[in-house]
Amino acid sequence: MSFAKDRGTFTCIKKSKHMLLTIQDKGTLIREKMTGEIVFSEQTVLSNALSTAAKVHEIRKSIKRMRALLRILKTSVEPGKYYLSDGVLSRAGYYLSDMRDALVCKETFSDLMTTHAGFPASERIFSFLEQRYEQLHENEDKLRDSLVYLRQFSVILNELDFAEMSYPDMINRLENLYIKMFESYEAARYTLEAEVIHTWRKQAKYFYLLLKQTKEYIGNIQDSVFQDLDELTHILGVEHDLYMLENLLNNELNLDTPDKGQLHLMISKSRNKASNRAFHIAQSLFSYFGMADLRMAYIM
Repeated sequence: MSFAKDRGTFTCIKKSKHMLLTIQDKGTLIREKMTGEIVFSEQTVLSNALSTAAKVHEIRKSIKRMRALLRILKTSVEPGKYYLSDGVLSRAGYYLSDMRDALVCKETFSDLMTTHAGFPASERIFSFLEQRYEQLHENEDKLRDSLVYLRQFSVILNELDFAEMSYPDMINRLENLYIKMFESYEAARYTLEAEVIHTWRKQAKYFYLLLKQTKEYIGNIQDSVFQDLDELTHILGVEHDLYMLENLLNNELNLDTPDKGQLHLMISKSRNKASNRAFHIAQSLFSYFGMADLRMAYIM
């Protein structure tokens, strides 16, 4: 069955009083939220109470929230300014990607060993991943580089003008993201290649974050939906992290052939388990939302 062709209705969407706000009003509220996120990021970098890894994690989450907020206003902002703004935020996150990957690979291998004890090369791999992590977290230069781009985004944000956008336009943004999420799901049904899983997670994350940020505008949605989306994005992230770990170890460590084969088998089993759970959650979400004309779902 093709999700893109089996069109139905987002019956869960209700019109709320917040839709009476003009897009300029919503733009002001969203601008204030993003400004708050920038202040939060600055305070996080300067904090003495957080580890470098914790700072990276919090700032990356903040950047994702800002990109989701910016997406709400995509059709009400001049395209050039929108893509400039989004590009600056993307660059801010880019500086933190290696630090995040080093932590994730270390944690992913540790989790893998809890269910596959006795792997002969485990000590060597643990040592390699720990050393790589320490090297990338020995100073906070990249955190400060990221903050430079967040401050640049703050300047751009203050200069953005918001055109009129109707309630159906906002719902249409959600609809488009929902369709992309399930098109990615369809692709994953045929192949579990890393890039396909990464795209599915990215589209699911975009939809999840935008739905959370617009919940106050579009009305009530069951809490279970947000729980399912949160779990789905987490599981797809775990699956992609397992692939990333295997790719790193194969490229950076000269593992013996038997160890490499055993590592591949362990990771494949864990990825398949994650995939099965992700498919189950996706089907649950599909049954909740239906597919996919949000514009018919709000109450006049």
